[in-house]
Amino acid sequence: MVITAYDEVTGQIKYIWSKSGDSIGEVPDPYVIGEYDGNTTYISDGKPVERLESNAVINETTILADSTDTAIISNIHNPSTVIVDNGQSWVVTDGVFEFTIDLARVYEITIKSVPYLDKVFTVTAIDAVLK
Repeated sequence: MVITAYDEVTGQIKYIWSKSGDSIGEVPDPYVIGEYDGNTTYISDGKPVERLESNAVINETTILADSTDTAIISNIHNPSTVIVDNGQSWVVTDGVFEFTIDLARVYEITIKSVPYLDKVFTVTAIDAVLK
């Protein structure tokens, strides 16, 4: 038997557990029978539901690496977690994330918020002389 455990408040899938036989024993979290992918599915009222497209948008994908020029991501669901390069993260509750940087390179910004699909933006920060 395979189960998918989830967060009771958000519906976010936490883990998938498999056990032979008809009994699963004690499970510390709410669960549904079956295997569901947390990247595309969440649980609502005890049923698997496809995650929705995010409406988040970005105003600029190329900025100056001058700690002043800003890429603004808006229409972010409340609350969301914004992760830059799979590292530093912030919880956004006002629907907007402003990104400035002083190091020229390419950055990946990921917006995570159940019940929405993760949305990834690529921002290129360039030296001022190149723009």
